[in-house]
Amino acid sequence: MWANNEIGSIAPMKIIAELCHARGVLLHSDATQAVGRIPVDMLDADVDLLSAAAHKFYGPKGTGILVVGNGNRRVRMKPQIVGGGQQHGLRSGTLNSAGIVAMATALELAVDDMDSHHEQIGRMRNQLFQLLCEGIDGIQLNGIPLASPNRLAGNLNLQLELIEGEAWMAATPSVAFSSGSACSSVDAKPSHVLTAIGLSESEARRSVRFGIGRFNTEQQIQQAAEWLIEAHAKLRRLS
Repeated sequence: MWANNEIGSIAPMKIIAELCHARGVLLHSDATQAVGRIPVDMLDADVDLLSAAAHKFYGPKGTGILVVGNGNRRVRMKPQIVGGGQQHGLRSGTLNSAGIVAMATALELAVDDMDSHHEQIGRMRNQLFQLLCEGIDGIQLNGIPLASPNRLAGNLNLQLELIEGEAWMAATPSVAFSSGSACSSVDAKPSHVLTAIGLSESEARRSVRFGIGRFNTEQQIQQAAEWLIEAHAKLRRLS
């Protein structure tokens, strides 16, 4: 995973690739959280295969990318869908031309404005964290510091002192945030990412994740913080 979807940490892909190749292992990176948000150089990192999803950079849902090979070593793949032999025989079936063009356009726009969006998104993420810390006692940040260049600008994962994340979410229906990964939302277990970095099961259950995007505004951040602080205060009174 080039960048983690829960705590926003950006992996040292070049180092990981060197370790893999020294042992004769090809490296595939899930770059879904990275593509369109931070510079991703598959050749420089020497990653052999890379995948990403278009909706993460505001492209159409259901459309994605798989880049096979970077020219440094041979990569052979066995098709899972056979038939007409499209895409060099790797994935047969009629191509979604409209989705492909829309995805390419969305990616081009995301890359062209990446620097300005990165600064804007990071500023709003920091604003949200500051407002919540001012209004709620005992908040702790999960993951590496927000100022680190190795954390995604739009990621905020924090831990509450007494209230579980699921309860906070239920009490704040006007704000979209999560208590774990969207990929495992049906799993009642605490986040394996948070427990892997040393959080207890209780701490993981008291953690939530916010994702800030380029279409959010500072006014929305201010309003969301007010709703979140109000909901947290209500939960504390009831507990």
